[in-house]
Order: sequence, then C-alpha cells, then structure tokens
Amino acid sequence: METIVINIRNKEKGRMLRSLLKDLPFVEVKETRKKKIKASDGNFFLAKGIWKDADITLTEIRKQAWQRKS
Repeated sequence: METIVINIRNKEKGRMLRSLLKDLPFVEVKETRKKKIKASDGNFFLAKGIWKDADITLTEIRKQAWQRKS
C-alpha cells in the first residue's frame, strides 16, 4: 500500500477532494487532525518521564550541577 499526505489550504475544496477520493474503490481515506502543542507553556514537569528509570537523587543532581572547575 502506498501512502500519500496532501495538505489542502482551502477547506471547501478539501471537502470536495475528500468526497471524490472516498468514491474511488482503490483509495482508503484516513482523516487525521494535527495536535496543537503550545511551546509557550514551558511546563518543566512534562519532561519528568525522561528520568523515570534513572537511579539518581535530587541531591546528586545538585552536586553535579554546582561543581566548579578551578
């Protein structure tokens, strides 16, 4: 099966194209919606999953972060 992604700027023409494609017996139409992610939220705690398997404590992280090289 071949997959083609088409970006349509005009909603009305997009609906027309979608209905045309749905009528073709050899085409399977799957509609998807883009998830809107707000980058401006800056929620630090969304990244907590990257540390779930790490065997390190908050104290150790602070020690490593504040080490000064002379």
